[in-house]
Amino acid sequence: MGIDIGAQQARFVLWPALWGLQPMLPCRTHSGVLIEKHGPDKKINLGTSVELEAPIIRTVLGLKPETLGDLKIAIEYVYKEITHLLDSTAMGQEGSLPGF
Repeated sequence: MGIDIGAQQARFVLWPALWGLQPMLPCRTHSGVLIEKHGPDKKINLGTSVELEAPIIRTVLGLKPETLGDLKIAIEYVYKEITHLLDSTAMGQEGSLPGF
């Protein structure tokens, strides 16, 4: 039977949105270079004018990034979720909706 038109439209919206995340790709590279150069235990120092660092990481992961290694955890989480979302946009592998 497959998916309904609402799920199909959601797929069509999700796919280009995920491709819009491509500018994030260098973030992983830069953090990898920093970790390689300074080590994962290097403390992150944002100075005294930042009241709440990384609010999105705190909200989504419940993690207060204090070291470069903590940032690696957050970036790996994002890449895992993007992979799952991209997998969900694959066509031709839909099951029937419940109740059909």
